[in-house]
Amino acid sequence: MTAAQIVSGCLIRAAQTAAVTDTLDSAVNIMAAIPNCVAGTSFRFRSVNAGDFTQTLAAGAGIILSGTIAVAPGTWREWVGVVSSVATPAIAMTNIGSGAA
Repeated sequence: MTAAQIVSGCLIRAAQTAAVTDTLDSAVNIMAAIPNCVAGTSFRFRSVNAGDFTQTLAAGAGIILSGTIAVAPGTWREWVGVVSSVATPAIAMTNIGSGAA
């Protein structure tokens, strides 16, 4: 997933023909896509799985994912990302909920 998709706040995944793993862009690129990004900057990101197979998120460079990372078919899952370091680009993304799509 590109930094632009993540920073936009929502990605709708549909029409996959098998389970898929989507790797998040790097912390460097995500931070570059956030205006005036500093340590402590936060953002929300929701992935909607409108397909028939499970979507799994994988961490890009400098990203730490916590909580559930699989998005079941017909559901959404949401994360809060917090920039933990600008000097050594790092973002912690924590799952905060899910629901029916």
